[in-house]
Amino acid sequence: MRMVSWLLAPLKYTIVADSRTVAEFVSKTEHISLNRFTVIYIGVDLKAIERAKKEYAEKRNEIRAELGIKPGEFVFLNVSRMVRQKRQELAVEGFRLFNQKHPGCRLLFVGDGSRMNAVREKVRACGLESQILLVGESTNVYRFYTIADAFLLTSQREGFCIVGMEALAFGLPLVSTKVGAVAEYVRDGENGYFISSFTPEAVAEAMERLISADIPRTSQNALVSAQPYGSERTATAYEQLFLRSVGQ
Repeated sequence: MRMVSWLLAPLKYTIVADSRTVAEFVSKTEHISLNRFTVIYIGVDLKAIERAKKEYAEKRNEIRAELGIKPGEFVFLNVSRMVRQKRQELAVEGFRLFNQKHPGCRLLFVGDGSRMNAVREKVRACGLESQILLVGESTNVYRFYTIADAFLLTSQREGFCIVGMEALAFGLPLVSTKVGAVAEYVRDGENGYFISSFTPEAVAEAMERLISADIPRTSQNALVSAQPYGSERTATAYEQLFLRSVGQ
C-alpha cells in the first residue's frame, strides 16, 4: 500500500497533513517533495467545550469528591489510550520524582488499552496508589478536563494530538514532550512547558517549571492559543481546498 501511495503521489493535487511536523516527517521518509503537502490542523469543538465548562463549573468540587480529590489539590490530567507510544509509565515515574517535593498534587489518567495493567503495576511499584488515579475509559471526558489544573503528555509520537488542544481550550496548560503538532501550538513558558527528554527527571523538571509559574496567566494563555483551532475553521479550510482542486 505504501508503494502504491508513493507511485500515485505525483498525480495527487495535494497531500493533507494535520501538522507541519507530520508533513516534514512523511516528506523525508517517503521521499515526497514538501511542496506536495497542505497542512490543515484538526479542529476541536470549541462551542461544545464552552458548554461543558459552563455545565460543570459548579460541579468541580463535587466531581473531585467522587474521585477522592480534595478541593485544593493540584491535578495533572492525562487523557489517552493506554498503549506503548503514549508512555504513561514515564508519566508515572516523572510524577514520582515531582511528588517528592509536591505531595499535595494528583495525577489522573483517563483511558484504557493494552498497557493498562502495566501502568497500574507501575503505580503500585512506585507506591503512588493514593496519588495517581486510573479511571479507565469514559464516554464523557470533558468532565475530567473541568476538574484538572494542567495536562501531562509524555507521548513518543503524536499527530495533531486532539486531547492536547482540548486541554488548552479548557484552560489547562500543557506539560508535554515535543511531538507532532504539540511542538507547533505550545509555546514554551507561555501556554505550557516542554519536556526536554524522555526521562523521569525531565518530566519532573517540566512539571516543576509549571507549578512554579504564574498559573492564572499560563491558563489564560492556553485559552487564547486554542481559539484558532476550532472545528468550523478546519471545515472551511477543507472546503477551500476542494474548491481550489476543482479549479473554482
